[in-house]
Amino acid sequence: MLVRTYCPPLPLADYVTYFWYMRGYAPSHHKELSIPDGGAVDLVFDLKEPTIRLWDADNKPHHLSHSILCGPHTRHFVIDTLSQSPTCAPSEVAGIRFKPGGARAFLGATSLALRDQLLSLDGLWGSEAGELREELRLSDTPEEKFLAMERRLLARHGQWLLKQRRGDNHGAAVSHALERLKRDSVGVVVDGVGMSHRRFNEIFQGEVGLSPKRYARMIRFQQALHLLGSGMEVDWTGLAIDCGYYDQAHFIKEFRSFSGLSPTSYTPIAGRHSNHTPVRA
Repeated sequence: MLVRTYCPPLPLADYVTYFWYMRGYAPSHHKELSIPDGGAVDLVFDLKEPTIRLWDADNKPHHLSHSILCGPHTRHFVIDTLSQSPTCAPSEVAGIRFKPGGARAFLGATSLALRDQLLSLDGLWGSEAGELREELRLSDTPEEKFLAMERRLLARHGQWLLKQRRGDNHGAAVSHALERLKRDSVGVVVDGVGMSHRRFNEIFQGEVGLSPKRYARMIRFQQALHLLGSGMEVDWTGLAIDCGYYDQAHFIKEFRSFSGLSPTSYTPIAGRHSNHTPVRA
């Protein structure tokens, strides 16, 4: 399996975490759980298959086009990986991961409107979604594919990006809060941004798609997930306390809330992001 990532330079670096490319992924499992990842928005382009099949947390099926948008999620969803099994042709997928609050300029919709959404990208981009996918298919190397995605984002909203970088006080407040919430409580962070709690909550949800409190919970959950995926022997009580949970019961409740799993049922997949785990029959 080949996996490559690329972090673009400014101005896209303010909005995009990375571009990614994966080829030859051939899991033995037929379904894969995608666990919420702290307000990120993803664009995914399947360069081999014409459609993508997913199930949301309520087990509702979503039959989507080859190019999709996954909004900021508060619950898990399931990916059909049957077409990527070892008996099928080698898979090839590329994508763009936006930072929390970073996708709005490129999608024409707020993160709040996209929360928990699984959508065909042509519903937002029209023919541009298929055009970019075809350009990715025709690009020979991962580096060429990354440049194609970079050009497309810059072309869509270059002027908007420049305007925002010159002065967006709300965006600056949210960016500041996103960093502070990794180490400080919600109350401390909101007190430091110079606006009422209610007003900041509205702005933060519009930009990130999650409330500050839910985002802080997600960050704590991600820390625990990272430790579980590290391969180290787990002291469950110690892990819960180290990650900021009241006790082990609190940790288990939060883990189930986001993933639908117990912590002991979580199994990382070699070479995959820690937010993916097999669905066992």
